[in-house]
Amino acid sequence: MFGRQDDSGRFLRLTEVRLVPGRTFGWRIRLGCTGPVEYTETLQLPAPGDWSSDPENSRETSISKDGTIATTHDWTACLDGWIEHGWSVAAADPPGEWTITVQLDGYVPQVWRVTFRR
Repeated sequence: MFGRQDDSGRFLRLTEVRLVPGRTFGWRIRLGCTGPVEYTETLQLPAPGDWSSDPENSRETSISKDGTIATTHDWTACLDGWIEHGWSVAAADPPGEWTITVQLDGYVPQVWRVTFRR
């Protein structure tokens, strides 16, 4: 699933996200796992993104030279059989179609194409 959590903590599925600085979004995948899971996520934007607001991720995330692709290789906790990863919208992030691909060993890659609008 791709989307974001609402104020009550419920995960809302989305195909479109408004580019509001600070708004969070991300993915969840049901695996039936019981421990941490290694993943690789590729976030491809239609134009260079604003990557300056998240220096914490610099250890696990590499940004392409043209600023359009972020590749994250990391581990995530498995909570009640679900894994997830999220991002926050930055002020200069570009509108258009973003593609999020998540790869997990032994599984078919999950791909979401989401429209981001101002």
